Amino acid sequence: MIQLSNTLMERYGFHLELGEFMETPYIENLVIKLMDFLK
Repeated sequence: MIQLSNTLMERYGFHLELGEFMETPYIENLVIKLMDFLK
């Protein structure tokens, strides 16, 4: 689970670096849903 979380954070950071702000809310929502699922 930790490895999966790290991968998501790396992808999230990668999208931010590219400046793809339109996708950012979608990615945040996806991460939040996944974190809730893992609880």
